[in-house]
Amino acid sequence: MALPAAVAMATTTALSAALWWYHYPELALQYIQHLGLYLAGMRVKNVRVRGLNICYAEKGQRSADSPSMLFVHGFSVNKEMWLPIIPLLPRNQHIVMLDLPGHGASDIPDDDMNIHISGMAEFVHEFVETIALNEQPFHIIGLSMGGAIVGLYSALYPKDIAILTTCCPAILTPEESPFVKQVREGNNGALLPKNVEDASKMFSMCCYRPWGIPRNSLILAVFMAARRRRQEFFTKLFTIITSEMDETSNELMQHVKEIQAECQVIWGVQDQILNVSGAEYLRNEIATCNRVDILEDCGHVIPIDRPFKMAQLLLEFRREAKI
Repeated sequence: MALPAAVAMATTTALSAALWWYHYPELALQYIQHLGLYLAGMRVKNVRVRGLNICYAEKGQRSADSPSMLFVHGFSVNKEMWLPIIPLLPRNQHIVMLDLPGHGASDIPDDDMNIHISGMAEFVHEFVETIALNEQPFHIIGLSMGGAIVGLYSALYPKDIAILTTCCPAILTPEESPFVKQVREGNNGALLPKNVEDASKMFSMCCYRPWGIPRNSLILAVFMAARRRRQEFFTKLFTIITSEMDETSNELMQHVKEIQAECQVIWGVQDQILNVSGAEYLRNEIATCNRVDILEDCGHVIPIDRPFKMAQLLLEFRREAKI
């Protein structure tokens, strides 16, 4: 009777999981993400900043010999986007990954909050001060919108930063990408999917390698269902970013001239969201940019497309900067 009982239990568990996945997609997705964080040795924590509950993950111990690493994600994603590279970094390295306001498991801000790039940089600074991460200078890393945020943060709060890594930051590049051209033509749907088909197109535009592109319609449906509660906020943020992209990019490029920390730029050759021509542009504009790494077979979401290479480049940069 043991085998039939085991089969019945396994079947019941599988059906229960499927029902949970179908009826509570956001909770199911959060469970999977938390499992990934746990397996990577990360501890999920929460802190109040400006009255908002901000979720972040942390691992390792702070050390004067190895500056902490703060990872800042891009538009409409979350801290889990960095998970593929975390196991590839030193086991005891102190790492913090946060969910920006309105993203991941963090609260959605009200209409009074400044959610422009400048406002987000100020908010990240408040988060850093709240958890006392800037008791000693740290290594700040960001991608896309997060890349712009960490660049501006480094210019505004230079004493906080040991070194800076910005990955395909949200600036206007000398050669415009397919995404930017779509936005200029009034097509804003690329990063604001409304259905499963749109979501599939978004993943295809953001990732170059096939393993980063979900093909299963159920997975895509759960992804869309999990986004539904935040879609209004994402639309508002996207509208702000794209409607003012020329002004915002010009403002950011003025600030990057003030960056004092050693800087690394990482960009994928096949990036369809922000063209790789931005890498050399930043090399010429940031006086402290000592390293530009351009990756073949890599799209916009570098931790997904090239996790091993990105981890290697981060560690090489830290060794070269002698931190």
